[in-house]
Formats: sequence, C-alpha cells, structure tokens
Amino acid sequence: MKSNALVLLFAVMFLALVPQQAFSQEEMMEAEEEMMIEPEGAFLTEEWLLGDVIALDSENNQLRVGYIDYDTEEEKEIAIQVDAETGYDNVSSLSEIKPGDVVSVDYITDSQGGALALNIRVDKSESETE
Repeated sequence: MKSNALVLLFAVMFLALVPQQAFSQEEMMEAEEEMMIEPEGAFLTEEWLLGDVIALDSENNQLRVGYIDYDTEEEKEIAIQVDAETGYDNVSSLSEIKPGDVVSVDYITDSQGGALALNIRVDKSESETE
C-alpha cells in the first residue's frame, strides 16, 4: 500500500513538472527564432569580385570598383567599405591603392546592399614587382 502511494505521489509530481518543461522548451524555441531574425544592417553573404579601382575615398574608408557581372555579362560598379579588420595583399593599406589598379576583393554584403571588404588583393604586373 505504501509503495502504491509512493508511486502515485511520484507520478503526480512528475505530471506537475512536465507542463513547465514543455513551456520552457517553447520559450527556448521562440528565443532561437528571434536570434535568427536578421538585425538591421547585419551582414549576410560573402562575395568575390575582380575589377578595376575607379575611385578612392580615404576619408570614408571606401573604394569604388568597376567589374563585370559574370551572370549578366554587364559592367557594374560597387562601393566597398574598408575597416580595421580588412586584410591586404601586395599593399599594406587603402592609401597605397590608386585608381586603375586591378583588385580582387573578398567582401560581405548586408540586406541593404552595403559591402564590407574582408580582403583586398592588388594585382601587380611583373614589372611592378621587380
């Protein structure tokens, strides 16, 4: 009799805790969904391009690059932001890049179309590297 009462007591306690557990899981799922929602200005995709530097804006840490969109075969331009985390190959900073330089840029874009450079490689001709 005591063992039946003990089992019944544990069963009641277990059932009392189960709804709280389920509610906690629902809260957790809602929190995870909120984290998946893109905050404004969040960077979304990584891209790459090869093109010619058209202009530099050292004050705003930005360069404008002309390139061919290989999907549409159209000539396009893009303004790419540079920050302290941007890496460089064949130059050490944005100030060493000049209009007309051929650059390969790895960058990320955000939902508003902004671009941030991850790495910029300036292609040097053989005569420039000697």
